Amino acid sequence: MASRNLLLCVLAVASCAGLVQAAGQGVAGQNNVESPSRVSGESDGRPSAYESWIRPYRAGPLKGNFGDTNETLFNITVIEGDDLKPDPSTAAVMGPNYRVSWRSYAVSKKGTLSFFRHTQPSIMGGGPWTIPAEDFGKLQSLVASLPDDHALLPPLGHRLVVQVAKGPGALARVYDRANLPDRILQILRLAGIDIKPMVPSFEAEKKWTLDKFSETGIPPNVIGFRLPKDFLNLALSPDQSLIVRRPLFATMTQVVNAKTMTAVYQTFEPQPGPRWIYIHHAWFTPDGRYLLLLSNRPEIRILDAKTWQPVKTLAEIPAGGIAYYPSSDWAHGLVVSAEGVVGLWDAHAHRKLVTIDLDGELQSVSFSPDNSLVAVTSGHQNPDQSSTFHLRIWETKSGKLVHELFPLEHDDHDGIGEPWWWGNSRYLLAPIREDHMAGAYVVGIWDVQSGRYRGGFSGCEYPDTPEAHAVLLQGQQLFKRCPDETLYMWDVSAAVEKIETGIPKR
Repeated sequence: MASRNLLLCVLAVASCAGLVQAAGQGVAGQNNVESPSRVSGESDGRPSAYESWIRPYRAGPLKGNFGDTNETLFNITVIEGDDLKPDPSTAAVMGPNYRVSWRSYAVSKKGTLSFFRHTQPSIMGGGPWTIPAEDFGKLQSLVASLPDDHALLPPLGHRLVVQVAKGPGALARVYDRANLPDRILQILRLAGIDIKPMVPSFEAEKKWTLDKFSETGIPPNVIGFRLPKDFLNLALSPDQSLIVRRPLFATMTQVVNAKTMTAVYQTFEPQPGPRWIYIHHAWFTPDGRYLLLLSNRPEIRILDAKTWQPVKTLAEIPAGGIAYYPSSDWAHGLVVSAEGVVGLWDAHAHRKLVTIDLDGELQSVSFSPDNSLVAVTSGHQNPDQSSTFHLRIWETKSGKLVHELFPLEHDDHDGIGEPWWWGNSRYLLAPIREDHMAGAYVVGIWDVQSGRYRGGFSGCEYPDTPEAHAVLLQGQQLFKRCPDETLYMWDVSAAVEKIETGIPKR
């Protein structure tokens, strides 16, 4: 569902103390947040510390925010800044907890959502909005059985509280934002609540200007990365003797000798109208005999790699398709029909295994190194003219959906770049926005086994796009080319080590 744009109401506390007090009552026990004992609550696992901290959140009745008078079903509150050390001089004037703030989201029994945020100098909020009926039905089922928090307090700065109306009071649980339970993540998505997970962000370890490209260690025959002089290599023959490439801003596609870089074949795409036609994917068959080309026209083109003459079809490719994406061993592939239906194809058995539900148009395909999994990005336009994008993983032998991967653990509405596999298919990387529908594009990283979003490699200093040719995984290193022609590099293995050691246990 589309993210909701929040209508902000910002009010100075000094001029609207009554409204601040009313908003503070929207979350049980929020007035207690102002006390030093509450803010500095222990996180050592002692039952007494947990009980003391959670008790005010069990008080009731729960209330909505900013004019939502409907009876409240549940509240979600995020506490921020309680892990920050106050400045003594400022604390002497504003109190010891001046850096603490909280955000509260209330969902009513009528399916409405309201929001407010309270900081020391002001409050802001909005709503109510109506949650789609189907999503609200799922929410009611989810909150009826909250995951156990095992009576443990997460670290300061990590705490997310869920309160569900229960008689005159509330059932309250507190969870760690660094590793929220799956059910809580589903609640956040369905309600449209804009809460990001707490994951590490990795700054680039090295930077070069484009004129220093030779110092990066990126080989000139690398596939799928924007090279100097704006060439993009599309394919490398199995014996590495031929490179298929094209200039990014031309309609020509070349096959060149990898040693001499002289063209052995080239073709120009016809331009029948205002739409720019170009080749965007190429693959050699495993024996190097044939070359498969895909353009942004609905057609599959096959060339004999010895004569460069067109070939009508190959045994591995299904008839009637307008696009085909083979695995590296050509044992499987994704085929797109003229009607836009995408199927997982078994080339050996020469049959479609299953229809892939993309919920939109196919955008990119990436098979894992061992070809056991395939990651696919897709997108569709919503009735309100916003767009929703998906990144999903399927098993290639069975066609079973393994996971949908969520950028920032939230539905994505602003594009997902081409995915890349790393670490023996344990992790998947893809360009995404650094914030929900805003900010630069970072390279997100997901744990494929759990399906969880685990961090991001920082974005460019200037606005960029998620096009796949801007990102490259080369061995242990991740490269990114930015619009200002700066090259960034990260050590992915070091980042993964930090991710794996920093995940809280549940």
